[in-house]
Amino acid sequence: MIKITIAETQPVYAEGLTKMLSTVTGLHLNHLTTCYPELLKALQNEATDLLLLDAELNTNFSELLLIRQIKKEFPELKIILFGRITCLSILFKLRKMGLDAYLYKDVSCQEFVQAIVSVMNGHAYLQESISKALNCFGNYKSGKVKRNAITKREQEILELIVEEYTNHEIAEQLYISIPTVETHRKNLLLKMGVKNTAGLVREAILRQGYPFTPHGKP
Repeated sequence: MIKITIAETQPVYAEGLTKMLSTVTGLHLNHLTTCYPELLKALQNEATDLLLLDAELNTNFSELLLIRQIKKEFPELKIILFGRITCLSILFKLRKMGLDAYLYKDVSCQEFVQAIVSVMNGHAYLQESISKALNCFGNYKSGKVKRNAITKREQEILELIVEEYTNHEIAEQLYISIPTVETHRKNLLLKMGVKNTAGLVREAILRQGYPFTPHGKP
């Protein structure tokens, strides 16, 4: 049985979530809270597996700070956040802080359940419509990926770039020289059709599923 806590500011939406969860076998609603202090108290008093969190629960916190604060106190808690953003950098930072899924409130019931299943199986999830929007924003060209497929070593370096490693740190991590790292970085820029590190991070997110795996695929 998956124990769930809902932290939602909009009563109508909270009621809809509650009714929907009641129709799915294996899900149990522990608490329904409407403010941040109530949420912390609920999580402290009773074990919870999954938190369904409204990004506007605490208007004094940004989405990033909200996730960081909750994960700091409850590191094992799975969190699905309902927000509004489609910013690659913020999504990546949320994922690094431990967020498990990002959804809009227009998500269908079917996809919502799919997100829960994915998260509880240890996979991150990004709503399909958000993933499509990001792909369009980044001018993703699938044909180019096949023609300019990156090597295994380039993939390793790309992952470290996304994790904000410097050339020196990458060289130490992979036991290669800094000039070799620089050469691989230049090749990545050419293959992925971008001009700088920010472009590499953006394309890595779009093409490889960072920071979330679109549609919950492992």
